[in-house]
Amino acid sequence: MAKVKECPKCGADISDTYEVAEPDVGIFGSGWYCHTCELVVDDEGDDSDDYDRRADRAEYRNGH
Repeated sequence: MAKVKECPKCGADISDTYEVAEPDVGIFGSGWYCHTCELVVDDEGDDSDDYDRRADRAEYRNGH
């Protein structure tokens, strides 16, 4: 049975969204995508610990 991959933000099952890197078309990293959160989760390890820091930086850049 395949491992379930959850979105670190909302907890949705994003296992079926995995895409492999395709450098010839400009996709340089493998990973999953949460359509609900519009969040990319890199395949280089579980980055759920980094989510809050990335969200804080994005809010700061956007002036929120």
